[in-house]
Amino acid sequence: MDITKALAYVLRQFRHPHEPIVLWVDAICINQKDIAERNSQLTLMWTIYRRAEEVLVWLGEDLTGHANLAFRSVERYLEQSRTQATLLSQDTGSFDYRELQPFSPSEVVNGDETAANAVADILSRPWFSRIWVLREVGLATKATAFCGPVATPFENLVAFAAIIVYTSYECATRIPAWEIREDYDCMWATCQTGASWRDRVPLQYRKQGIDEVGFVDILHTSLRRGTTDS
Repeated sequence: MDITKALAYVLRQFRHPHEPIVLWVDAICINQKDIAERNSQLTLMWTIYRRAEEVLVWLGEDLTGHANLAFRSVERYLEQSRTQATLLSQDTGSFDYRELQPFSPSEVVNGDETAANAVADILSRPWFSRIWVLREVGLATKATAFCGPVATPFENLVAFAAIIVYTSYECATRIPAWEIREDYDCMWATCQTGASWRDRVPLQYRKQGIDEVGFVDILHTSLRRGTTDS
């Protein structure tokens, strides 16, 4: 069968060098030209993504060569925040994100403007504005984000975007931090059950001050996101 050059590139990136792996790709497993088949498959999405051993999130190619820098910068920032959280929770056993010490943009990335741009590039990718992928990754037991050959646990990106809102307003304005946080709060409120990568979100964001999500919030999130297949 014919596939796009972009999909061929992705499959090569996911290919294991020594052993076969099984991948489910909707562009291959569903006849995209058959509207009836596409619609019927929608009812199976919950089962497919819920039962998947791992959902691979493809953010795009690493055209600048800075994806590894971006992912490592996110991990370093989360570790700094985790250290603060540990100190704050010593007496009470819990903490509020609003208590975390604010970081300046330079502190978030250790003064590295290249790292700041790399993180902003990752979290501003078109993938984060598509509506279907929100549910797909939300149902996953385990999710891993890829940019070119470089990977990171998906929960790191969500935690970074959520916590940066409290600790560095200036950084948060460079990426769609509020949108990412709101999107995943809405997603978990509507379709999350059982084991999830959310259980591994750094700093236990899932238990911290998440407001009740209403129908209007969910509708707003859906309207903001695109429905393209790209």
